[in-house]
Amino acid sequence: MKISAWSKRSQYRGKHILDQLKNLGPPNPMNYVKEISPRSLLIVQRKNDFLAPVIHAHEVYEQAGEPKKLVIAEGRMHSDSDPFFSSAEREDGAIRITLDWLKGILKTSAATI
Repeated sequence: MKISAWSKRSQYRGKHILDQLKNLGPPNPMNYVKEISPRSLLIVQRKNDFLAPVIHAHEVYEQAGEPKKLVIAEGRMHSDSDPFFSSAEREDGAIRITLDWLKGILKTSAATI
């Protein structure tokens, strides 16, 4: 099977782009958070999260444009086994907070149509 010159160039470009992406390192939300506005942003963070320090949530919140909401909840777990994240029945849980936030956005969006 003969590979066309165009195909060779395309494969090369794709490999080159992938190589560049590998060298970028982990994404930094601070580089993008300002671009979210005017879309709504919800940040839900545990106060003593051992994987993502609460200061990071505050930094992202400060850089974000409106509308934005920051919820800092007690606790330190960062997993699906934690009822804060996995139970929709909890009034103070992440799922309930997110659903209420989404309902508010949808209500606001419907009112402007």
